[in-house]
Formats: sequence, C-alpha cells, structure tokens
Amino acid sequence: MSQDRVEIRDIRPADERRLRSIQRAVLDHPSPQLLTAAASGLGIGLVADADERTIGYVFAFVGDDTAYVPEIAVDASRHRQGIGSALLETLMQRAGEAGVAELRLTVRAADERARSFYRGHGFEERERLSEYYETAPTTGIVLARSV
Repeated sequence: MSQDRVEIRDIRPADERRLRSIQRAVLDHPSPQLLTAAASGLGIGLVADADERTIGYVFAFVGDDTAYVPEIAVDASRHRQGIGSALLETLMQRAGEAGVAELRLTVRAADERARSFYRGHGFEERERLSEYYETAPTTGIVLARSV
C-alpha cells in the first residue's frame, strides 16, 4: 500500500462528482442512478480518501437481513494497494452493525480477477444468471458471504 494514510468515511452528497469520475473511468458499465442514490444516503455508502482526495467507494442497499453491493470502484492509479479490501471490510463491519446477516453481489462470470478478489474475502458462489447484463449479455455470478 502507498505511504499515505487512507481514511474510510461515510459517503456525502458532495462526493458524487468525484465518485462519478472514478465510476466512469474504472467500471465497464457504470450506473449513475445507483451512485446518485448512494450519495443521497440510501443504504450504506463509504468512500476512501488519501492525501485529501477521494480514491474509491463502495455502497450497499440494505434489505431485511441482506445487503446487495452493486458497485465498488477504486481509482486506477490506486489498484492493488488494499483500498478495495479496506472498503469492503469496513462495509462488512457497518452492515453487521446494521443487522445485516449476508452481503450479496454479482460479477461477470468471465471476470476472474473480480471473482478471485471476492473469494479472498470469503464470498462464495450462490447462483449463475445467464444473460444477466443488459449492455453485454453475459452470465453473471451471484456471490454471497455471511457478515
């Protein structure tokens, strides 16, 4: 990890512009509407800051005892420095405090890097969804883990 200190904090509406920039730069199929909902306070939203600059985010929408994580993104210049792991670990802690029993997310079946990242954090495959993604009809894999 870089020498600078990374702070994980709650998402704020003022973060949306910078988060949208990260979202467009690193996600194949960004969802601006989901990001707007997260920035407005729906669910659990977290950002990572370093050197007074936002470098990543994650958010989850909470149901009864399950939370769904639609996006996690880290500035490309900060990949492989533990930022995504720190965001995900903090999200799991916050979800547990909110009474969530399970986190779920969906990844592209062909995205082995993402699948490996989530496996390393205790996520397991629960379901395969054929032609799940609208923009590029490919199989999605639902991953889940207990909180």
